[in-house]
Amino acid sequence: MTRIKYITCLLLIFCIASDYARAHTRSESYSHWHMAGNSITGSITIPLREVMTLYQMSDSTIAPKQLFQEQLAENVLVKANASVCAMASSSLLKAPSDYVRVEMTFVCQSDKPNSINFRAMLDTAPTHVHYAKLHADGLLLGEFLFTNTVDNWNFADLGAIENYSFFSFLLIGIEHISGGIDHIAFLLGLLLVAGSIGRSIIAVTGFTVVHQSCCRRSRLFTCGWENSRSVYWFYSCTGCCRIFLTQKK
Repeated sequence: MTRIKYITCLLLIFCIASDYARAHTRSESYSHWHMAGNSITGSITIPLREVMTLYQMSDSTIAPKQLFQEQLAENVLVKANASVCAMASSSLLKAPSDYVRVEMTFVCQSDKPNSINFRAMLDTAPTHVHYAKLHADGLLLGEFLFTNTVDNWNFADLGAIENYSFFSFLLIGIEHISGGIDHIAFLLGLLLVAGSIGRSIIAVTGFTVVHQSCCRRSRLFTCGWENSRSVYWFYSCTGCCRIFLTQKK
């Protein structure tokens, strides 16, 4: 009977937290950069809802897609050593209706590009993070996480990039878990339903696996392979799996 009360309490916590679950969702955007000789082309993708926050900082009346395109033109800089590379083109690409995708090409005069400065959305949303990947000749060379405090990526030394990126993602992960009321509710739920250290380990492991699956699925949504309704269905199912794992002996 006591366990039933605990489960009921847990469900109530989840119900209360559900309205706030989206509130802690970090503002994010993504990009893929492809180098070819002295030029580099980036494809930047962002949820449309994030673009709408730009209207809070300006009185612009242009369409959201064009507004984000302007935001990128003003806040993305590519360099080859100390020389600024010229932006050769900027165009809107096809994307799902709830996303905006812009392609930018920069051409450097004297050398290959070796750094990107990215401040798009960071002044409007200080907690915004931008995940970038660098490609050349069909190979992934490195990844980087742009934040309000780290907005310059020097990819001359790819080994240093990889190590720094790991710690950046680690810090973002810690902030993500501690900053979400649904995550805190889940951790409190573990304290209620886990009767032993062994069961707690099983529950935490199950949560990690399920949450990782959610993150991988969310990347598919970003690419437009799924619709937004599927997101809520998927998270509902994973929530049930979490509860099941905590109860399984």
